[in-house]
Amino acid sequence: SIANFQLPNNLQLADINVLVKEETIKDKIKPINYLFPRHFNEMPDSLPVHSFYNINEIVGSVNIVKKIFCIAIRKDIILESVRYHLEKTRQPYKTKRKSEIRGSNKKPHPQKGQGRAQAGHKRNAIWRGGHKAHGPVIRDFSIGMTRKQRAMAMMIAIAAKYLEGNLIIVDAMTVQSPKTREVAGALKSLGLETANTLLVDYEFTPDFLTASRNIKNIETMTQQACYVYEVVRKDKLVITVKGLEALQARLMAQYNHTGKRKSFISNLQSYRQIVSEGESIQEKLDR
Repeated sequence: SIANFQLPNNLQLADINVLVKEETIKDKIKPINYLFPRHFNEMPDSLPVHSFYNINEIVGSVNIVKKIFCIAIRKDIILESVRYHLEKTRQPYKTKRKSEIRGSNKKPHPQKGQGRAQAGHKRNAIWRGGHKAHGPVIRDFSIGMTRKQRAMAMMIAIAAKYLEGNLIIVDAMTVQSPKTREVAGALKSLGLETANTLLVDYEFTPDFLTASRNIKNIETMTQQACYVYEVVRKDKLVITVKGLEALQARLMAQYNHTGKRKSFISNLQSYRQIVSEGESIQEKLDR
């Protein structure tokens, strides 16, 4: 009978408690903890500023935006940003099509009777001087990436450099004369004479650009032109105080951008609130 039925040993559970339903987790992780797993209190309010010509000399400090340095390190966003840049700049060589080659459209010889292969015009692909069949053409390879994703990618790149210990903040990048030895000496004092280094400033002087262009493994960029691919491929990131402040302001404005529609709605709501307050005041005066 069914009451006396027993399961074979190979079908019996070793632990019956596996069938017990587990209690659900009451305290769910907030969405902001996914984006910013490191707590803001763990980050300092400011970072030390070193002298450009002496790494051991600290000349002051600069305030940082904790939202940038506490962001989660997401490789997928970095990869998407690198693809976004490379696909945007990708462009193959172009070959000429039939309509772009000079020549007559006349049939060069009769279709039959001469024992030659058929040809409709002298610009065909198998003749010398003809067009290239199915050759590459100029086209758009770019992919889409939202404004907030681009801002997050740069924030992640800066935070990763800071966590790796490869972020150096200096007071200013100035030289007395456009001589290579001045910039080379400054990089040697920073311990970066052989490292792949990216120098970022708010704006470079012509003398500094002249002095740094002959140094190997050195790239100079303004904060406005700085992009994720160049930051990731370099080992060290050296940035000035003015460049870091401008970069942080640009990234937060880009990250918190609401768009025209949301701005219009918020302005409309504030306008309606002002109108309603004015109407209520007018009603009190009429009484």
